[in-house]
Amino acid sequence: MFRPSDDHLQLLFEFGLGTGDGGSWHRRLPEVTDDPAGLLEVQLAWAVTHRMPDRVRLLAGHGVPIDRPLRRGYGAGNLTPVQLAARIGDPGMVRLLVDLGAPASDDPVSTALAVLLDGDGTAIAALDPAVVTGLRRTHPSLVLRAAVNDRPDVVTALVGLGWDVNAYGRQDAPIEEKWETALHHAAGEGKADLARHLLALGADPTLTDRRFSATPAGWAAHLGHPDLAAALEQAVRDRQQRGSGR
Repeated sequence: MFRPSDDHLQLLFEFGLGTGDGGSWHRRLPEVTDDPAGLLEVQLAWAVTHRMPDRVRLLAGHGVPIDRPLRRGYGAGNLTPVQLAARIGDPGMVRLLVDLGAPASDDPVSTALAVLLDGDGTAIAALDPAVVTGLRRTHPSLVLRAAVNDRPDVVTALVGLGWDVNAYGRQDAPIEEKWETALHHAAGEGKADLARHLLALGADPTLTDRRFSATPAGWAAHLGHPDLAAALEQAVRDRQQRGSGR
């Protein structure tokens, strides 16, 4: 499911994916294996959060409900697919889901997060300051989400609104779980311009992630971006020199 191709799902649908009682494994281990509907629900949540419109169309075309809250999946949290798409800042996915028959979202949190991640200064300025304050508390890793969307302008706006450029979150799902920072994401994806932008806003290149205990330079090196790794290592040295007063 991690790659864009849907060949595996098309094949599995031919052989009954999503039907039946889940088979022997689900009968034996119901507490650790999903039922057929649950399997597809996870796939829908993954497709929405990872911007896979063709997969969303495929799943919806095979009867996967897109009009009800998701019980499970990546970032689902009992959100509807439309709310989930809004919360990752993907208006194109929102439009697709609505076109496929999903109801538009009336959730104020999803709407406000969509506004913040869209980056429209006028719309952001119109948000209730109390709402923004509340979202800083409940969604502290929004800078990471903007970095995943490759929106340095939104990163700047969020930092200006008080979001921490060094906040930890998860790059693979809109979940407030302290895994990595926005700079880790930029480093791992080889986004040199974004990394420089984050550093200019105060991102700390010495921070280690919470899964692998690696710095952003370590991510860049491991994932095949040696030039960016070298630049981040230099940023670490520069920061250390400033800290020592030299």
